[in-house]
Amino acid sequence: MTEWVEHGGTAHLSCEFFFAAGELPQLEVKWYHALSPAPFLVWIPETGTEPRVLLVPPVATHVVPLPSPLAAENGTIVGERRLGSRLRLERVAVSLSGDYTCTVSTFTQELSLSQHIQVYGEYVLTFCVRIKVLRKLGFPLTNLQYSKTFFSCQSS
Repeated sequence: MTEWVEHGGTAHLSCEFFFAAGELPQLEVKWYHALSPAPFLVWIPETGTEPRVLLVPPVATHVVPLPSPLAAENGTIVGERRLGSRLRLERVAVSLSGDYTCTVSTFTQELSLSQHIQVYGEYVLTFCVRIKVLRKLGFPLTNLQYSKTFFSCQSS
Protein backbone atom coordinates (compact mmCIF):
# COMPACT_ATOMS: atom_id res chain seq x y z
CA MET A 1 0.00 0.00 0.00
CA THR A 2 1.36 3.40 -0.97
CA GLU A 3 1.00 6.40 1.31
CA TRP A 4 0.75 9.63 -0.71
CA VAL A 5 2.20 12.66 1.07
CA GLU A 6 2.38 16.24 -0.14
CA HIS A 7 5.81 17.89 -0.26
CA GLY A 8 6.47 19.49 3.14
CA GLY A 9 3.91 17.24 4.84
CA THR A 10 4.20 14.40 7.32
CA ALA A 11 4.33 10.64 6.69
CA HIS A 12 3.83 7.85 9.24
CA LEU A 13 5.48 4.43 9.27
CA SER A 14 4.77 1.53 11.58
CA CYS A 15 6.01 -1.99 12.08
CA GLU A 16 4.39 -4.49 14.47
CA PHE A 17 5.85 -7.87 15.33
CA PHE A 18 5.36 -10.82 17.67
CA PHE A 19 8.12 -12.63 19.52
CA ALA A 20 8.56 -15.25 22.22
CA ALA A 21 9.14 -13.81 25.69
CA GLY A 22 12.63 -15.33 25.81
CA GLU A 23 13.64 -13.54 22.58
CA LEU A 24 13.47 -9.99 23.97
CA PRO A 25 17.22 -9.81 24.74
CA GLN A 26 17.93 -10.77 21.11
CA LEU A 27 15.60 -8.32 19.35
CA GLU A 28 17.00 -5.67 17.06
CA VAL A 29 14.83 -3.41 14.90
CA LYS A 30 16.28 -1.52 11.93
CA TRP A 31 14.69 0.80 9.36
CA TYR A 32 16.03 1.17 5.81
CA HIS A 33 15.17 3.58 2.99
CA ALA A 34 15.05 2.38 -0.61
CA LEU A 35 18.03 0.19 -1.50
CA SER A 36 20.40 1.64 1.08
CA PRO A 37 22.50 -1.08 2.72
CA ALA A 38 22.77 1.01 5.90
CA PRO A 39 19.82 1.51 8.26
CA PHE A 40 18.74 5.04 9.15
CA LEU A 41 17.34 3.94 12.52
CA VAL A 42 18.29 1.18 14.98
CA TRP A 43 16.37 0.14 18.10
CA ILE A 44 17.27 -2.57 20.61
CA PRO A 45 14.18 -2.86 22.85
CA GLU A 46 15.97 -4.75 25.66
CA THR A 47 18.18 -1.73 26.40
CA GLY A 48 15.16 0.39 27.37
CA THR A 49 16.57 3.30 25.38
CA GLU A 50 14.97 5.29 22.59
CA PRO A 51 15.56 4.24 18.98
CA ARG A 52 18.78 5.72 17.61
CA VAL A 53 18.57 7.76 14.41
CA LEU A 54 21.73 7.37 12.38
CA LEU A 55 23.14 10.09 10.17
CA VAL A 56 22.23 8.64 6.79
CA PRO A 57 21.00 11.53 4.64
CA PRO A 58 18.49 12.45 3.45
CA VAL A 59 16.12 10.47 5.68
CA ALA A 60 17.66 10.87 9.14
CA THR A 61 17.07 14.61 9.43
CA HIS A 62 13.33 14.04 9.01
CA VAL A 63 12.77 11.09 11.39
CA VAL A 64 10.96 11.36 14.72
CA PRO A 65 10.70 8.01 16.57
CA LEU A 66 7.32 7.75 18.31
CA PRO A 67 6.49 5.83 21.47
CA SER A 68 4.87 2.54 20.55
CA PRO A 69 1.40 1.97 21.95
CA LEU A 70 2.12 -1.73 21.51
CA ALA A 71 5.12 -1.91 23.80
CA ALA A 72 5.13 -5.25 25.62
CA GLU A 73 1.46 -6.05 25.06
CA ASN A 74 0.50 -9.69 25.35
CA GLY A 75 0.06 -11.58 22.10
CA THR A 76 -2.60 -14.09 21.18
CA ILE A 77 -0.44 -17.13 21.94
CA VAL A 78 0.62 -17.92 25.50
CA GLY A 79 4.16 -16.68 26.08
CA GLU A 80 4.12 -14.52 22.94
CA ARG A 81 4.66 -10.76 23.12
CA ARG A 82 3.97 -7.96 20.66
CA LEU A 83 6.04 -4.85 20.01
CA GLY A 84 5.98 -2.11 17.45
CA SER A 85 8.15 0.59 16.00
CA ARG A 86 6.54 3.79 14.76
CA LEU A 87 8.13 6.75 12.97
CA ARG A 88 7.03 10.12 11.74
CA LEU A 89 8.82 11.71 8.77
CA GLU A 90 8.42 15.47 8.92
CA ARG A 91 8.81 18.09 6.18
CA VAL A 92 9.13 15.38 3.54
CA ALA A 93 10.67 16.12 0.16
CA VAL A 94 10.41 14.24 -3.13
CA SER A 95 13.81 12.65 -2.40
CA LEU A 96 12.20 10.79 0.52
CA SER A 97 9.85 8.87 -1.78
CA GLY A 98 10.44 5.15 -1.94
CA ASP A 99 10.26 1.94 0.02
CA TYR A 100 10.83 1.91 3.77
CA THR A 101 11.69 -1.46 5.27
CA CYS A 102 11.50 -2.42 8.93
CA THR A 103 13.67 -5.43 9.75
CA VAL A 104 13.24 -7.28 13.04
CA SER A 105 15.88 -9.85 13.86
CA THR A 106 16.93 -12.26 16.58
CA PHE A 107 19.98 -14.51 16.66
CA THR A 108 18.19 -17.11 14.55
CA GLN A 109 15.70 -15.31 12.29
CA GLU A 110 14.91 -12.09 10.49
CA LEU A 111 11.57 -10.71 9.33
CA SER A 112 10.91 -7.57 7.32
CA LEU A 113 7.98 -5.39 6.33
CA SER A 114 8.09 -2.77 3.57
CA GLN A 115 5.89 0.27 3.06
CA HIS A 116 5.96 2.73 0.17
CA ILE A 117 5.76 6.50 0.50
CA GLN A 118 5.25 8.71 -2.54
CA VAL A 119 5.85 12.44 -2.07
CA TYR A 120 4.17 14.69 -4.62
CA GLY A 121 4.30 18.39 -5.48
CA GLU A 122 7.05 21.02 -5.49
CA TYR A 123 8.91 19.48 -8.38
CA VAL A 124 11.65 21.50 -10.02
CA LEU A 125 11.26 21.15 -13.73
CA THR A 126 14.38 21.51 -15.81
CA PHE A 127 14.06 21.67 -19.54
CA CYS A 128 16.56 22.21 -22.28
CA VAL A 129 15.86 23.45 -25.76
CA ARG A 130 18.12 23.01 -28.72
CA ILE A 131 17.28 25.11 -31.75
CA LYS A 132 19.09 24.74 -35.02
CA VAL A 133 18.67 27.53 -37.51
CA LEU A 134 19.20 26.72 -41.14
CA ARG A 135 19.14 29.49 -43.64
CA LYS A 136 20.02 29.51 -47.30
CA LEU A 137 22.32 32.25 -48.25
CA GLY A 138 21.47 34.10 -51.42
CA PHE A 139 23.77 35.65 -53.89
CA PRO A 140 25.44 33.50 -56.51
CA LEU A 141 26.07 30.67 -53.97
CA THR A 142 22.43 29.50 -53.69
CA ASN A 143 23.31 26.02 -52.45
CA LEU A 144 25.32 27.25 -49.46
CA GLN A 145 23.57 26.95 -46.08
CA TYR A 146 24.27 28.84 -42.89
CA SER A 147 23.86 26.82 -39.68
CA LYS A 148 23.96 27.88 -36.04
CA THR A 149 22.88 25.90 -32.95
CA PHE A 150 21.52 27.54 -29.82
CA PHE A 151 21.35 25.60 -26.53
CA SER A 152 19.55 26.84 -23.46
CA CYS A 153 18.54 25.30 -20.10
CA GLN A 154 16.15 26.74 -17.53
CA SER A 155 14.65 25.66 -14.23
CA SER A 156 11.17 26.62 -13.16
